[in-house]
Amino acid sequence: STVSRQLAEALARRAQEHLGQGRLTEAAKAAVRAQALIPDHKPAQAVLDKLIDEARRLVLEARRMRNPDPQGAIAQLKTALRITPRKSPEHARAQELLARIEDSL
Repeated sequence: STVSRQLAEALARRAQEHLGQGRLTEAAKAAVRAQALIPDHKPAQAVLDKLIDEARRLVLEARRMRNPDPQGAIAQLKTALRITPRKSPEHARAQELLARIEDSL
């Protein structure tokens, strides 16, 4: 419907704003809500794609910092988990590395 499309547009704009401000969790929530209304919503998908890229970067950064700064690595991985879909490979990678770091503490 027109109302759903308008709401999806507003949510996608909000997601983009949050992303630009570095508020990744809020960006993910708004983009997911937009896609729930309009599953093929391209602006919302663009935000989600950028969040996946950011999650990949966070996981790589956590791998580099796990020995000198395990708590920092854990924080990076928890962010990656919050901004990725549960079924995504990035979510699985973050979860696996988080478990390994926590087990080593």
